[in-house]
Amino acid sequence: MKKDRKNSGFTLIELLVVLVIIGIVIGAVSLSLKRSPRGQDARSAAVILQARMLSAEQVSLMESSLIGFSVTQNGYQFYRLKHKEDVFTWELISKGTLTYQPFEEHFDIALTLPNNAEELVPDSLPAMPMIIFNAGGGVTPFTLKINGYIITGKYNGDITIQ
Repeated sequence: MKKDRKNSGFTLIELLVVLVIIGIVIGAVSLSLKRSPRGQDARSAAVILQARMLSAEQVSLMESSLIGFSVTQNGYQFYRLKHKEDVFTWELISKGTLTYQPFEEHFDIALTLPNNAEELVPDSLPAMPMIIFNAGGGVTPFTLKINGYIITGKYNGDITIQ
């Protein structure tokens, strides 16, 4: 007699396989770009950043946690929301692919959020993130320009590059 199994979502194995595949892709892209004799150009920086943002979405989903993101003129950083003794704090991620990443060259960076008309690009990393990836797969809507390449994020979690 077969048991009817209720299909309630992805299994842990399926989610882990997706994370491993994303990690391999990010690693391959990072290694191939590091071998470039010209250094990092704006297009490759935008592609790598988009891949890391997609990875942050997956980590948020897998850990059922909030992951944050901030960008400066010099690089970008991901954060994790921690809960200790009824206090929530944002901590910089210090291990893995979501650590601080400096830009190899100077780029014109512009970040805009829907409820803020001004561009948000501080000179140093803020204590709190500018963009949030939530455990449901959503993201704070944003437009991030890197030397004319545009990365956009939508509420539903879509992150695209133009």
